[in-house]
Amino acid sequence: MSSTIKTHITILSMIIMALFWPVTTQAAISLSPPSATVKAASDYATDTFADPWDMSNKEDVWSNYGNITGASFNNGEFSGTAINNDPQVWLLWGGYREAILTDRDGKQNPISTAKYGKVTFRMYSSAEGIGQLYWFYERDTSTNYQVAQFSVKAGWHVYSMDAHPYWTSLWTSSPISLRLDPVNVGGAQFSIDWIKATSNNSSTTSLGYTDDSPDESYSLFADSDTSNDFFQIDSAAAGTTSPHSFNLSSLAGGTYSLYLKSGSDISNPVTVTINNAPSVIITNPDVAGGRDWAQEVRRDPWDMSNHTDISAINSITSQGFNNGVYTAMNTSIRGSAIDDPFIYLNLSGKRINSSIYHRLTIRYLYSGTFDLVRGTMARLAWKNYPNYKGWQQSNDILTYDGWNNLTYDIRNLSLDVGSYGWRDSISALRFDPHEDPLQRRFYIDEVKVAADDELTNGSFDIKYNLSDADNAPVTLTLGVDRDTTYGNGNERTLHTSASSLGSLSYRFRPDTSFNGSYYIYALVSDGLNSNHSYSSGPLNIDTYKPKTYSRKTVARRVVNKRSVRRYQRIYRNYYRIYVRQRNKTLRRRYFKLYRRYLRAYRIARKGIARVAVKWYAKDPYVIGNEAYAVLRIKKRIKVAVRRSGRRTYKVVYRTVKSIRYGWTPINQWRKYVFATRDSGTYRYWVYAKDRAGNTQYNVATNWLVVR
Repeated sequence: MSSTIKTHITILSMIIMALFWPVTTQAAISLSPPSATVKAASDYATDTFADPWDMSNKEDVWSNYGNITGASFNNGEFSGTAINNDPQVWLLWGGYREAILTDRDGKQNPISTAKYGKVTFRMYSSAEGIGQLYWFYERDTSTNYQVAQFSVKAGWHVYSMDAHPYWTSLWTSSPISLRLDPVNVGGAQFSIDWIKATSNNSSTTSLGYTDDSPDESYSLFADSDTSNDFFQIDSAAAGTTSPHSFNLSSLAGGTYSLYLKSGSDISNPVTVTINNAPSVIITNPDVAGGRDWAQEVRRDPWDMSNHTDISAINSITSQGFNNGVYTAMNTSIRGSAIDDPFIYLNLSGKRINSSIYHRLTIRYLYSGTFDLVRGTMARLAWKNYPNYKGWQQSNDILTYDGWNNLTYDIRNLSLDVGSYGWRDSISALRFDPHEDPLQRRFYIDEVKVAADDELTNGSFDIKYNLSDADNAPVTLTLGVDRDTTYGNGNERTLHTSASSLGSLSYRFRPDTSFNGSYYIYALVSDGLNSNHSYSSGPLNIDTYKPKTYSRKTVARRVVNKRSVRRYQRIYRNYYRIYVRQRNKTLRRRYFKLYRRYLRAYRIARKGIARVAVKWYAKDPYVIGNEAYAVLRIKKRIKVAVRRSGRRTYKVVYRTVKSIRYGWTPINQWRKYVFATRDSGTYRYWVYAKDRAGNTQYNVATNWLVVR
């Protein structure tokens, strides 16, 4: 156990006293049960991450445990064994200095102690001892922190930290890290069921009671498992009249026995049920985005299925591809020194449009354990085109034991090298797996650089996970918001209905009033508690039909006199040879050459018109200013037809050129140079379709006149 514990911190004496309470039915105090299920208090983890610290998933605990072996998650409990007298479990990690922050790092998710004034947890220990709760205010955990000590008893118990005599003076401001040291006994086994940082007075109930001698103050205690393991949750002054509203904010969802104590008198137990708040997490749209550049542009995703996914390597050996995973080791140079390993992702000679594709996902693993000193961090690096600014390299991307699923918006990555960032086109992309000065094997499963999520053929399937430990009927509301601040008036409701629980989806078909970038939010309520969450990434909505424009163009054919003279000289020369030649085979050969260059001469005399066909497609909401454009040019001709035995003529347009641009820049005037030797009148049409599937609002058409 750390030696920095302050001397004024004492054991929670009131909890220890509760162990010796007599259980009697002849109490001077009679307590009446609450009339209904009680609303659970607002909880920091639920409100911030839409994921309470209920130990149901590995994200509830930071993966870098301290002095713990055999750590595991089972049946909603996090368990382990203390290696020594200082085991450490981080519920919230502030983030390393100079490392890129994750969505769950406390630096960008501080705990407001003014709002969340109570900390309570349920824990098992195989041994008695002393536990500690630390909280930190800086990313440097060696300074600016506070600690509260508590008595640990063998077995399952609920510990309420706000009963600590100095709690209100210690638990202040906005800590960014929270650490629980379960017990100071090496070899002790422990399990954590849940931990809550809850709002003061956000969960209350009215309790009626009678007291034969109401001359002392009252204390309300709870027992989570009817084992006479009392812990105090509220108090009332002497003479308080019945019924009284008691604060139950320290209690997590579940069933409890309540006891009221005044002096040496203890009431009968009554049962109270605290409602479990429902939870909703939006899984799509998300920060990983949608369309993958490598799949869409290269036609070959970076799924590490073979060597074509990597174009070059540096300081790497013992590499190979196995079942869609690339594995290698960093090489050794100059004896024991290890160079910096990295791989170049194969762009196949193409460039990444950074305004469209900017969402990075890497699934990555290394052998051994996390060791910051040994460089268990990755980096991303790239080159910009055409504005070459040298290599741009991200700051440390911290990686931990096991598979790392790294997902970032590359535009927001802080840089260690360069200052230009993810802009323009990307002509080179590099991944540095680690910086270990010793050899370490690493594995890469896949790499993606994706676009924002967007509509497909005018719709999008919003996906979400909905849960409630009580399995209570819930009402779900889905909506869109320009930001991620709920309640500021920017929300727009899409759908409200009673909902089942589980992994669900809703097909969103926006009308023309939706355009631009939105976050999806979900609000779920079971009638007592409600929660909301936002998508981790935006959804780009484009219901605008591209508008096309065109301009009339007139051009004259220009004769290249040098070409005319050249072809004339050649065809006349072959004609003279043909006339003089007596060999039949050679006569046929020279006659063909004569006719070829005669045709070239006649065509050259016509001249060439180079017509600048100008067109424009407008769509203010299109992603990356790109649309699928087609330009079609047709010539006006007269076609003879017979009607009633008479020959007449009708005007038709015959396609002479069809230009399929594919995905091409729009929102600017574009020019296509059409070359022809045929005079006459032409028309051209402009078509455009955006990535959301919206076809052009109009088909612009205009004339070409070639004289």
